[in-house]
Amino acid sequence: MSKMAPEPPQFVLPCAERMPIEKAAVAFPPATLSSAPKSARARASQATPQIPLPFAEKEFVDAPRAAAILGVSHRRLLELSDLGVIEVIDYRRRGRKRVRYASIVALCDGLREQFSIEDRRPALPSPIFRHRDADLLPFPLSDTISLAETKAILGFENEPPVFALIQRGCFDAYQIQPAATWRISASSVAAFIERSKLPRNNPSRRAS
Repeated sequence: MSKMAPEPPQFVLPCAERMPIEKAAVAFPPATLSSAPKSARARASQATPQIPLPFAEKEFVDAPRAAAILGVSHRRLLELSDLGVIEVIDYRRRGRKRVRYASIVALCDGLREQFSIEDRRPALPSPIFRHRDADLLPFPLSDTISLAETKAILGFENEPPVFALIQRGCFDAYQIQPAATWRISASSVAAFIERSKLPRNNPSRRAS
């Protein structure tokens, strides 16, 4: 009579089967499971404390957008911050600088008042809305020409006559900061030229 071959031994891996829910509840009480994440969060909050910002995130824009609104370089933007004209926050040494939106609006409104430029922006339907970025300056950057261009358009050889017309309010012009280049409205210069044209003689009078 032949002998039966012995069965191979059964090896049970410790992670091969899932632990029943009832045993898991006994082995790991709910208090232990819930307390571990809380302690981890507490340690993380102590290691990296949050820095409170002086204003809400929706109240500021990043530096590139602020520079584009004002039509200045990043360096000139920082100069405006040093003069206290706009409010820039930089709470990290190498972090991206942020500019308070209300300070940009206040600067543009102050330029209108200082240089007696009429506010031609479309009215907002509600105070909760904002003007377009292109409408914040006294006149759009697309309507802006330099002092040299204005001198050439008006046919002057020197700049003093252009300064005199600016002082008289013949067309819209402003400086974004003292000693900065003048920004002149091309459309207002064209309107000034039209107003300065001599009236043509009435043909009916020449006939008579």
